[in-house]
Amino acid sequence: MSEKLSLREAINEQAKQAELTRRAGIAAAAKPAPLADVITPADKKCPFCAETVKMEAIRCKHCQASLEGSETIPVAASTHSAGPGSMMAYDAAKKSVGVAYLLWLFFGVVGAHRFYAGKGSGQIMLGAGVIGLLLAAASQKAGGFILIAVAAWVIFDVFQIPGMVRDRNVELAKELGGVK
Repeated sequence: MSEKLSLREAINEQAKQAELTRRAGIAAAAKPAPLADVITPADKKCPFCAETVKMEAIRCKHCQASLEGSETIPVAASTHSAGPGSMMAYDAAKKSVGVAYLLWLFFGVVGAHRFYAGKGSGQIMLGAGVIGLLLAAASQKAGGFILIAVAAWVIFDVFQIPGMVRDRNVELAKELGGVK
């Protein structure tokens, strides 16, 4: 009989705990953060995956991105409680180097890869490319010279694309993280 009583007491205690957590809005299965997830002032946020890494890190342990030469966001300056919504927004809006190279390959003359990476100089490249194509179509020598200059610019951009995309993604991470 006492065994049934202790089982009933245990069930009642569990029901009370479940009701308290429901009222408080806390999930019953919530656990405290493991010690490894504790954020210290010596941490920073990776600009590529927004995970927390040590301030001295030169490579992100989560996404393997190189942190050398890139702007990292100190955790103290960021809104670390931004939550999964801002990460989802970042993942949806981040730019891909592969897409930028495809745009460069097919539409490089009009600067599509620069527009994609958020560079305002894409407008200059577009204008020069269109003017060059129109003048070349009208058998003007100036059109050929303009197209040669734009072609040199396009070839130069093949080396600049990873940096342009990285800069745009860092800028996006700052915007979504609330850092100015």
